[in-house]
Amino acid sequence: MTLRDAALVRPGTVSLSRMTAVGFVIAMLSWSLNFYAPFVLALHLQREAGWSALQASTPITVHFLASAILLWGLDKVHRRLGLAETLCGGLIASCIGIVAWANATVPLQAYAAAVVTGLGWAFTGSASIAAFIGDRAQPWSLATALNGATIGGFMFTPAFVFLIDAWSLSSAAAAFALLVLALAVPLLAPLRGRLTVPQGEASASYTALLSNPRYLWLGLAFSLFVFGQIGAASHLLTRMALVFDPQEAAFLMSLVLACGIAGRWLMAWALGWLDCRLAAALSFFIQAGAIVAMGVGQSHFILLLACAVYGLTIGNSILLLPIIAQKEFLPSERGKVIASVSSSNQLAVSLAPFGVAFVFELTRGYSVPFIGLALLQMVGLAIVAWSWKSRRGLDYARS
Repeated sequence: MTLRDAALVRPGTVSLSRMTAVGFVIAMLSWSLNFYAPFVLALHLQREAGWSALQASTPITVHFLASAILLWGLDKVHRRLGLAETLCGGLIASCIGIVAWANATVPLQAYAAAVVTGLGWAFTGSASIAAFIGDRAQPWSLATALNGATIGGFMFTPAFVFLIDAWSLSSAAAAFALLVLALAVPLLAPLRGRLTVPQGEASASYTALLSNPRYLWLGLAFSLFVFGQIGAASHLLTRMALVFDPQEAAFLMSLVLACGIAGRWLMAWALGWLDCRLAAALSFFIQAGAIVAMGVGQSHFILLLACAVYGLTIGNSILLLPIIAQKEFLPSERGKVIASVSSSNQLAVSLAPFGVAFVFELTRGYSVPFIGLALLQMVGLAIVAWSWKSRRGLDYARS
């Protein structure tokens, strides 16, 4: 599914504001189920079921790896089912998987459930949201829809934890899943059959894309950036707790999320006058500097400022990728570009926390691993800057 295809098949009666609002809600629900809830499940399975840290956290890796694999087929699913149907099916799969995960009595059951949630995450993540909004949208519309992902962390994660404490893990998961379906189905059902993809234009093959250097360099640059971002985010609370008390450290996490909302809108505004590759390079540079400051800083003020700056850039990767794909790739290529680069990003997400933990154990501190993350992002910056200077033939790609 390409972004331009989405625009071509959307009737004029489906307004952009409506698509943005629906995309916002779906992003909020999807990230709540597929990005935040797995970590909550791991914590409570470790505490309540007596699982080891490895047993409780391995299903999270399975979840993201399954999503990374399944994303390679997202373009075909969009073409066969349609956009609204894919989102709805993905949320149903996520709900089933979360309930099964919460009721797992042995790790093998959690692994199987994580594969199901991985399917849901692949079908409802940023690649599907970007296709759903379509290329008639301005960056501001896409940023607004994707900000639902952060709002989900604010609203649904604390509510899920509250329900677990009030009831039980399995009951809370069932209630959470029912709430998601009650909100999503009425929004998506009226769009059923109205966002199908035209079959006249064949989608580009992955073989053809793999021979395109711009595609390969784009995927590598974003994977390095996301690895650095998630590596820092996954250890941010633990790192801040070395300097701040637990309540203050939790506040800093909330600050990062709040700045993430503002940061997406700020980037959307900047994209109105700034080249998207240059915007990506600036975002990489700013976040790398913030990660270094978070790793080596000891002053409360420096760490507070670093967290705020880091938060301003944390949502930019999922916003910039579809914008770059829209501007630099052929209509027949864009769907596969977004899905496959998102897949490589998911692989980075699954590996980054372990990589930081491994280096932390070797060095007994966060300075070296955080500096290493920043260096990886600087490599990504160099790739983006080089490709920005050397790209060619983009006028044809925009046609």
